[in-house]
Amino acid sequence: MKVFISYFLSVFLISYCFTACQNVKDSRFLNERVIRKGVNEQFELKFEACHSCGYIWILESVDTTTIKLLGKSSEPKSHDPNLVGGNAIETWTFIGLQKGSYQLVFNYKRPWLEEIQKTEKIKLIVEQQNRSSTGTSSITIMVPENDSAYKEKMTQFVQEGGENPLITTTFITKEITIPYTRDIIKASAQAAAEDIYPASASAGEPGVDSVAYFKIRDDTAYILLNMDIDGWAGVSVAIAIVHPVVERTLLQFPEIKHVVFDSIP
Repeated sequence: MKVFISYFLSVFLISYCFTACQNVKDSRFLNERVIRKGVNEQFELKFEACHSCGYIWILESVDTTTIKLLGKSSEPKSHDPNLVGGNAIETWTFIGLQKGSYQLVFNYKRPWLEEIQKTEKIKLIVEQQNRSSTGTSSITIMVPENDSAYKEKMTQFVQEGGENPLITTTFITKEITIPYTRDIIKASAQAAAEDIYPASASAGEPGVDSVAYFKIRDDTAYILLNMDIDGWAGVSVAIAIVHPVVERTLLQFPEIKHVVFDSIP
């Protein structure tokens, strides 16, 4: 009987570990695939791991003169005291020491085995610091060469149909200055929306052209404006005018190949 119970528990634990390891989430559910930080700006990366199965995340060697690991900690994914085992969340804390573009590569494995269960790659862009929070940032947005004609044609297209004005619209770059920010990509999307469709806020609320949601996963930017969430009668015209301008602005950035006006599925 004892042999049977021991065998049953062994099979159960092996089955549990296998299932748990298979269920560990891809880091894209916890981290951005492209991270922008300033020099000496601290940031965290989080990974789910099945420590009870012997698996941990291991960072491939990095140049410690450019990126410094400040610490690593872990905590149970679930804080239910009645739950035995389960996955953990590892938190890695870094700081970028020099301006540049770097790749952090993490392997999920048992340290005593060569086999790698999965690999996660995260691109880190460290931007120049030495700008005060009261300073400014220069950004480039894409706008129609003739914005009044573009708006008129797009309004007519939405209301009456016909040829899509985007086929013949010429977009040009426009340099603008905004309050200092390290999130240049999101700020560029916001500035593009405001430039083509300036909508002032009312009663302390953000304008309908404000970015309400913005995430980057792999090479895709997911974005929602307030007009996408809280529409009004005729909002389709505003969306048709604003979305192409925001999309073209975001596609300037080499790490972005696609733009989706929705949240990450």
